[in-house]
Amino acid sequence: MAFIEIDNNIFELTKPELIIGRDADCDIVIKNSYVSRKHARIFKEKGRYLIEDLGSRYGTVVNGCDVTSPVSIEDGDIIMLGPVKIVFHEEKNTEVEVNTQELSDFLNYVTTAIPAEQIKYVDRLKNILSLYKKLVTQNRMYRFFLELAEKIHNFNYPELLDFILKESVKITGAERAIVIRVKADMTYEIVASFGKMDMEDDTLPSSIVKKILKTGEPVIIENAVEDPSWGMNTSILAMNIRSVLAFPVKEDNRVQGIIYMENRTVKGIFTEEHLELAKELSTHINSILTLYRTDITRKSIKERIKELQRAYDFSDMVGESRAFLDILELIVKVAPTDAPVMLLGESGTGKELVAKAIHKNSNRREGPFVVINCATIPKDLFEAELFGYKKGAFSGAYKDKKGKIEMAHGGTLFLDELAELPKEVQAKLLRLIQFKEIEPLGATGSKTVDIRIISATSKPLKELLQKGVFREDLYYRLNVFQIPLPPLRERKEDLRVLIEYFLKKHGKANRISKDAFSLLANYDFPGNIRELENILIRAIVLAGPGNTIKPEHLPEEVKNKNFPDYRDPEKIKEALKKANMNISKAARILGISRRHLYRLMEKYGIK
Repeated sequence: MAFIEIDNNIFELTKPELIIGRDADCDIVIKNSYVSRKHARIFKEKGRYLIEDLGSRYGTVVNGCDVTSPVSIEDGDIIMLGPVKIVFHEEKNTEVEVNTQELSDFLNYVTTAIPAEQIKYVDRLKNILSLYKKLVTQNRMYRFFLELAEKIHNFNYPELLDFILKESVKITGAERAIVIRVKADMTYEIVASFGKMDMEDDTLPSSIVKKILKTGEPVIIENAVEDPSWGMNTSILAMNIRSVLAFPVKEDNRVQGIIYMENRTVKGIFTEEHLELAKELSTHINSILTLYRTDITRKSIKERIKELQRAYDFSDMVGESRAFLDILELIVKVAPTDAPVMLLGESGTGKELVAKAIHKNSNRREGPFVVINCATIPKDLFEAELFGYKKGAFSGAYKDKKGKIEMAHGGTLFLDELAELPKEVQAKLLRLIQFKEIEPLGATGSKTVDIRIISATSKPLKELLQKGVFREDLYYRLNVFQIPLPPLRERKEDLRVLIEYFLKKHGKANRISKDAFSLLANYDFPGNIRELENILIRAIVLAGPGNTIKPEHLPEEVKNKNFPDYRDPEKIKEALKKANMNISKAARILGISRRHLYRLMEKYGIK
């Protein structure tokens, strides 16, 4: 009987085939956002067990190797479904541990006690024993790499180095192991060590270190003291070094570090198998250092964001990702200037918040911040709304009225959804930019205004330029400094901090469950941050003040991942056709809400 172990839970493999995944109808259900709905399949074929990845997002790994096609699994194998560890167990016969040294001594004794013509049989047994010793070493190395892969996954830099050094000493029989960091000027320093000797009293054999720095190749020495190539070096003689194994850790063909192992008591303890171990370790350690640098970078991003938030006014802007930091840095650069800014991004990405941040950190912060949403103003009222009018300019104009542009005098004018600006108004806006003048409807003269213009669009303006819908000269006047705003699906690192912010803003000590968070983490958010806020407001209402938000409090489009068709414009059109253009029926077919369908129709230009 075979079984698997997940988080100390045992699952017997009672069927010839089992599906593992997040869906409730899987044979083994794992509630983890990194596990796909149907992640992997374990099955039995010709008396052996195999595992197959079912096209999962985060992959299946067996003993550190990616599963790209069905692979066999054996007792003790470690399977990773994303971050979830599974141990495969299979009942087998108890093995008798072999004392290889005693067996070797026995075979040597037998050689002296049997006729010469029979010695060839003992020699064969010796070869088998030698092969067995190699297999034992390889098995220990193999288990070591499995544990190393796990520890890399649960990243902790000091613990990893400590583990590598201790296990290297244990596997190879070295008396000490050292990690050496090589600086840019080719000087070096010890960063970690493990072994018998006191590192403060023992200097490194510089001749070996210099050799690796020069050649970039590993060094394996059977007996350094008696080796004519090495024995003349003072440090090697002084420390009576015998067995040595040292190898470089490279990045971009430059030696970044050296792993050094030695034994002063026994010669020839390092074998070709250990050299293979060294090469593998070099790759792993380079990965660890890359992870470490990534971790340091992530921490420095957070620190830089906090630094900017202390120095500037970024109220209501929340994030901790690289993308969020890039936005803040661009705001800081452009805010003190009067350069026109164009914000590019999908609906709901926070373009108005960014425009306000530019205004609040500019020299115009004391002036007004006036918003014009070009998509909400009727076409025939556009000119009057922007430029104002004089009494009697048209029927119903009973008194003078200031336009939005004049209201923004001394401050900032934010033109949202710029693509909806009528072409006849574009020429007047161009004149405003060129001459800083406006002419209200019915006026006999012009007025001078001092404003800064920030514009935003969720539509590709270049396509409108090609169609002749948008003036090219106005586009280049407004598009002086661009700030692209990525959609929420491309900055999921910010999801948790955004959720915490909105729960604090709208809820009363509300929290979110792991399952609910996992659902949100797997959702694409076509409405971006605005949609996330609306989802959470609704969830707070359903859960009640102070209660935990659970999956049942989330909208159907978030909960139901079996309806991916809503992402495809053609599938949306097909659903509308099936429903005879009935929005409610089409939304049910797609597994989303009516409101969500309306947003998607607007996004894809479906009438």
